Amino acid sequence: KISFDRVGMLLSDFFNLRVLVAFDNQQEIFARMVMGILVFYILYSFWQEFRQIIQKGQWLLTPFLQVLILFFSLFFQYLIYPNSVGPGGWLNDRIAILSVIVLLAALVPIEQKWMKQVFGFIVLTTIILNLINLSVSCYRLNEEIKEFNVLRDKIGENKILLPLFFDSNGSAKRIGIFVNGASYYCLSNGGINLGNYEVKFDYFPINFTSSFQSPVDDKEWV
Repeated sequence: KISFDRVGMLLSDFFNLRVLVAFDNQQEIFARMVMGILVFYILYSFWQEFRQIIQKGQWLLTPFLQVLILFFSLFFQYLIYPNSVGPGGWLNDRIAILSVIVLLAALVPIEQKWMKQVFGFIVLTTIILNLINLSVSCYRLNEEIKEFNVLRDKIGENKILLPLFFDSNGSAKRIGIFVNGASYYCLSNGGINLGNYEVKFDYFPINFTSSFQSPVDDKEWV
C-alpha cells in the first residue's frame, strides 16, 4: 500500500540516518555526525558544481544534476512505500541506503588545503570513535550469543527444532541478534530448524526436500 501516512517519521529517520543504528544509543550520535559530514560535503559540492554550471551555461547535461534527479526519484519512493512487502521487510531502510549511496556520486574533491585537512581530521576522528564503539558493542553481544548457543550439542541429527523467541534482540537496539541463533543449533549436527523461513518458499534456491512434512498445513507456519 502506497501512502503518505509515515512521511514525517520517515523524514526524521532519514535525516538522523537511523538506518545506521543497530546496536545501542551511542550509534545515534555517530549517525548524526555522519549525516552532518554528508550534508556539509553535499552543500560544498553543490556550490562548486553551481559555479561550473554558471560558467559553462549547461544545466541538463551535467552529471551532478542527473545524480540529483536519481536521488530524488529514490527518495520519493522511500517516502511512499511500505516498510515490508514480504518476510524480508525493511524496504524503507534499503531504499534509504541506496539514496545516500547515490548522493556519494555527486561529491567533488575539496580544493582548499586547510578545509581538506580539517574535514579529513573530522572524518578520521569519527571513524576511530565509531570503530571503538562497535568493538565494545560486538564484544558485549558476542558474549550473549555464546550463552544462547551453550546447549547446541544437545540437538542431534534429524531432530526438529521449533524456536520460540519472546525477545530476539537481546540487548541490541534494533537488530535481533538471536534471530538466526537457532540456525547455529542445526548448522553442523544435521538438525532441522523450522524457523528458517527461506527453505519453505520456492523463490529461494535452497528448499526442504519434497518428502519433508511440515508441522502444520499453513504456508506461513514460520
